[in-house]
This record gives sequence, C-alpha cells and structure tokens, in this order.
Amino acid sequence: MISDYLNQSATLKRSGTISVDGSRAYTDVPIVCRFEPKTRQFTSEKGEVVQSQAAIYTITPVKIGDSIVYAGRTWVVQAVFERWGMDSLSHYEVWL
Repeated sequence: MISDYLNQSATLKRSGTISVDGSRAYTDVPIVCRFEPKTRQFTSEKGEVVQSQAAIYTITPVKIGDSIVYAGRTWVVQAVFERWGMDSLSHYEVWL
C-alpha cells in the first residue's frame, strides 16, 4: 500500500470562498505525504506551459488552487492526478 511510503508531514491549505473584498479564505489541514523534488513541464488547465519543481503523493484529496506547506516553504498546486489500484482510488499525485 502507498500508506507505507507516506512518512512525511505537510500542511494542506485548502482554498475556500472568495470574500467581497477579493481575498481568499484558506483552511489548514495537516496531511501525511511523500515529498519528492523533481522537475516536470506540462500544460495547465488554462493552456499555459508551467514547470513544476516537486511532487507529493498523498491519500488526502487535493485540488488545483490549493497550497502545500512543506519544510517551511509554500508550494502552489499545479496539477493533481488520481492514481487507481485494482478497483479503488489508491492515492493522489500532486505536482507543485
């Protein structure tokens, strides 16, 4: 199982609603994950070419627009991929 490899911790800052003044509210959620620094270039949902500097693997649902705080640095979520096992969702691959 992937959970055997999730031996690091981070904080997921879930993006919430946008207030009248334009600021965004965040909810902090502690998560377990596997952090791996690596580079990948891909096309975002907006059609822009972006370069990612790291990836995390977690069982906690994450979406684009959220942020991950790991080792004192805040990373913006660039892409999220669901990874499936034989018949169920195994984990999320999150590119930062």
